Amino acid sequence: MGSNVCLTNDPFALEWVESHQIQARRNASLGDASNFHGDAYNSIQRAHTALAEGLGTIAKLVKDPTKTEVVKHEVAERVANHVVGTLEQSASVFRSVSAALANQANEAIADAFAIDEKRIGIHAEIREWIRQTAKVEGGLQTIRKEMAADAEIAAVIFQRQHFLLGLASEARDRLLSDAIEKHVPKAGEKVAQADDLRALAIRYSQLGKAVRRSFYNPQMAAQAKLRVEFG
Repeated sequence: MGSNVCLTNDPFALEWVESHQIQARRNASLGDASNFHGDAYNSIQRAHTALAEGLGTIAKLVKDPTKTEVVKHEVAERVANHVVGTLEQSASVFRSVSAALANQANEAIADAFAIDEKRIGIHAEIREWIRQTAKVEGGLQTIRKEMAADAEIAAVIFQRQHFLLGLASEARDRLLSDAIEKHVPKAGEKVAQADDLRALAIRYSQLGKAVRRSFYNPQMAAQAKLRVEFG
């Protein structure tokens, strides 16, 4: 199948082009648009369309009897440039949407776990309770259980550094993650989606090399510059 869909004999290119003919493989590389909405959804859809159409064009070039190998690779380079350009545009959108979602989530979390200055004394007692409870076996489970029932405990954990609470940094982070999921679930969803989009932007930026390597041979494409025109 490889020789029917790919212009190069590079084993990587043959496998990459062949596997990305399949929707499930494109979903793995480009993400599943149905998991997102708005600008992120549209950008993923555009990337899918660009790659699918690009692969289709390459397959047609392979079988085109009217073009020399040099011309085929010259055209394939332009196709790759279009696909990579679309991926780069999508990655830019992902970074922008990710930043916006993270800001929205951070604001919602800060509002949910804001400290009431009138209850500073109570917060000091909560902090001391956390410190003492964390020392005993099963203490973190106890803190987690009480925190799930009382957002004020979560607020104290959010507002204070781990060493002031007698907690390891990792333990405080895990408690905060649980607190957000329990008390500010929509913000937690935004944080997760922001992380997913940030990772997707990185993946898209890396896909460009695979597209170029799989679509054409740069040495062959460069020979088109030696073309002699007359008339």
